[in-house]
Amino acid sequence: MKLTKLFSGVAILAFLFTSCSSDDNNEPIRPDNKDQIALGSILPIEGTYVFPHTPTMPLPFKFESNKITIIFEDKSNQTTAEDVYDVLSVYKNTSKDEIIKAVTKSKSTQEYKTFFFKDQKEESVLIHMDYSFPTQDEAIKSAYPTETKTTTKTITADNPHGNMKFGWLKLEKEEDKVQNMDKLKGVYGSEIIMKGGNPTAQYVFKINSDEDAFLFRANMGKGFGDSASFILKKVATDEAKGQLIYEVTGSTGYYEGRTGQYLTIYVKDISADGAKATFAIATKDGSNSVASSKGDVIGKTIEEAKAIKAPEASQVWENDMMNYAHKWMPTTRE
Repeated sequence: MKLTKLFSGVAILAFLFTSCSSDDNNEPIRPDNKDQIALGSILPIEGTYVFPHTPTMPLPFKFESNKITIIFEDKSNQTTAEDVYDVLSVYKNTSKDEIIKAVTKSKSTQEYKTFFFKDQKEESVLIHMDYSFPTQDEAIKSAYPTETKTTTKTITADNPHGNMKFGWLKLEKEEDKVQNMDKLKGVYGSEIIMKGGNPTAQYVFKINSDEDAFLFRANMGKGFGDSASFILKKVATDEAKGQLIYEVTGSTGYYEGRTGQYLTIYVKDISADGAKATFAIATKDGSNSVASSKGDVIGKTIEEAKAIKAPEASQVWENDMMNYAHKWMPTTRE
């Protein structure tokens, strides 16, 4: 059995996979296979999880149904490399620990590596990946880890790898990042609600323009035009979440009285050219309107506005003039 170093042979990162004999007391090969159950060949964990190896060199793990990719990303010199492991078979031990074992084969070294998973949560998972084997059979028969050591934070620079035994690494799930935020600019209108063949209402987002705004356009007896509005000043952005925080600097119509408050807008599904985007005005209690008559439904402070979460993906606007907030609203740039 070999004890394999965590980091790949990538010259730009100066990390090498090297092997040495194990000197621990955790027997690598079990005498029989009675303590594990075969689960097939599909990895039961998906998504990107990150270990904070160093501030400039986080270590993302991308888990897919059929492979595991370790991404070596050096932010200090903008370089990236990958190690890919094909998932061959998946097992679960029969003890109360419920540890998952994935037997994989490295695309670069052709060695067989075992990845163990436990304590999987929505926001994190523990992974153990200290050992590699020359044959698939040895990897299948490998013992489940008994050590309890967990590394949860950056490995110190003066002794970055120690004896190359990391035990359990705690990985934090990386949120899916909203793409093309830099393309978001212009006047974005929802589908126009029609009645009797005539335009009745529409919601409009003016983003990254000379004067940002949220507008309610309607035909109130004087033709189709702006009926109520928020005049907005952007005060905070979280591009990864697609969150835009605005101070309301002016309010008219149904929205009058909210000047000085803070509006939380989320955006997703931005097209590559920025011509289409899906917006949501988020509210504290899931209220479907931000009219002043609805009371305390948006932020009174910047921090309060930041804490308001986006609506669930299933909350989609249904061309309803009265129910538009806290729903995802597809728009097209004018």
